[in-house]
Amino acid sequence: MLVCLFISDKFEFPMGVTLLMGIGLGILLGSFNGVLTAFAKLPSMIATLATMSIYRGMVVVFSKGEWVNTYRIASTFLELTRMKILGVRALIWYAVLVAVGAALMLKYTRLGRQIYALGSNPAAADVAGIPKNKVTFLVYLISGTLAGFAAVLWASRYGSVTNETGVGFELQTIAACVVGGVSVLGGSGSVFGVVLGSWLLGIIGNALTISNINPFWRLTINGVLILFAVIVDTAIYRRLGKE
Repeated sequence: MLVCLFISDKFEFPMGVTLLMGIGLGILLGSFNGVLTAFAKLPSMIATLATMSIYRGMVVVFSKGEWVNTYRIASTFLELTRMKILGVRALIWYAVLVAVGAALMLKYTRLGRQIYALGSNPAAADVAGIPKNKVTFLVYLISGTLAGFAAVLWASRYGSVTNETGVGFELQTIAACVVGGVSVLGGSGSVFGVVLGSWLLGIIGNALTISNINPFWRLTINGVLILFAVIVDTAIYRRLGKE
């Protein structure tokens, strides 16, 4: 919303800069979440839910309740995701680059291995000398960075931004992760699994639309999938703990 408000009616503005603006804002807000969780020691769920409400409130305040419509945005901004590279839309290339980059980071870098170690056993990671606060902060910073990047891509893809944009996505992202094999208890999961989980949820959503089924059933299905995946994950964790 802030990026689109800034570029509204500025048709000569270099639209490639908007990606950097979104990323910068994402870094700022993600870092704030990281400080609350890693250094202020607030429970992550409470901290992120609270800041989500704060940020959404700020959207309404800055936009004064108004929307940013397509006619106020330059066509070059819309082309950030709609242009084709080697016959494939740029939006797909962005997703591939982020997924590959995240997979390589988690598998081949020290930070990636530290994230897995911290997620699987925080106490053991602390004994092993892993900087718990630093790693936790960086995770939130990276999350905020990608969220800001994705937000600008969303605005470019759909050509307009409302005060309700993104509402409910937290449930979809959790569903994509747990269905893709990411443990809610931490320490396991892969980017490839999350991609498959996202793909599955996308297929379900499209199938419901094509079948003329009430879209609210999508929320129900997402909730059922999350519940099922968590039950299976918990059962496996308890079994491994007994062994």
